[in-house]
Amino acid sequence: MKHVNKAAEVKNFALVYSVDQGFLPLACISIASLVENNVGTLPHVTILLHDVDASSKYRAELFLARFELDVDFVEVDGTWCEPWASARGKSQAMFGILRFDEFLRNLSDRVIIIDADTRFVDDIGPLAQLDLGETPLAAVNDTAVISDDRVEVITNKLGVPKGAGYFNSGLLVVDSLKWTNHEIGQEAISVLRDRPHILTFNDQCALNAVLQGGYTRLGYRWNHLVGSTPRHWPVSIYHYAGLLKPWRLFGARRRSALRGLISSEHFEYYKTKSDELKWHKPLVQSGLAGTVKSHLRVNRLAFSGRIESFHRRQTSTHIAQSVASNPRLLD
Repeated sequence: MKHVNKAAEVKNFALVYSVDQGFLPLACISIASLVENNVGTLPHVTILLHDVDASSKYRAELFLARFELDVDFVEVDGTWCEPWASARGKSQAMFGILRFDEFLRNLSDRVIIIDADTRFVDDIGPLAQLDLGETPLAAVNDTAVISDDRVEVITNKLGVPKGAGYFNSGLLVVDSLKWTNHEIGQEAISVLRDRPHILTFNDQCALNAVLQGGYTRLGYRWNHLVGSTPRHWPVSIYHYAGLLKPWRLFGARRRSALRGLISSEHFEYYKTKSDELKWHKPLVQSGLAGTVKSHLRVNRLAFSGRIESFHRRQTSTHIAQSVASNPRLLD
């Protein structure tokens, strides 16, 4: 990973989440993991709230108050992304990041946009000082799409040149000035509004369509897609994208179907944090009802072929080839 030189050192950076009622507790746990692994200056944190009730906001404030952290809660009117958000069956919170530069009270030089279903196991500092060169952002190529050999199919629809890359938007390291000057968010909104037929993964595809491969490649460790990125690769941030979410599968954590995909440590971490969070509806439901639901979810994953797909991704020749051609992706 290239770092900026001292003359160009980033003086301030921020971390941004965009959540709805269901994902607010996950953002709290993600932030807790950030603090636990921090070794330098903590970022300013902004949580964009979409349809979050006052009680949930209060619980989040109470939980995060234990950390020496500067946190802003910004309530966002998500009706700006209607009717196309509802038409695609997606939460308005998914699209809040596209206007982060308008919603933040104090815009930092460097902004790290991250999904709530993430967990830090390393210091975030290197991302703050990453050299972006002439690009407006850095991101990690999507290992799920690579493993399934779907990159070309998806990028062809987006008009992205062959070999230009396709990133996962769960972790974006953004130069806020370039983002604003190039109107990247607004361009992505135009794609969502005017060309929805080319999109496979909503805001992620819209951003890829706008950037056309013009982004800095981060190593896979910074957006480790659980179940899709090989387990033995280095990890700095776990991303529980898709269906392997330990808080939803806790009651079935010992199922052999999950062996080799997600270790017991993931389950125990979220159980511990769920207990600390004291949310009005526990994130991890460990009783009989929660256990039954977890087993039913695993059964559905198995019957649909999803479990087999995750196991196949672990040994995908396509993802192995991506590293062979660029070993620095494991840095």
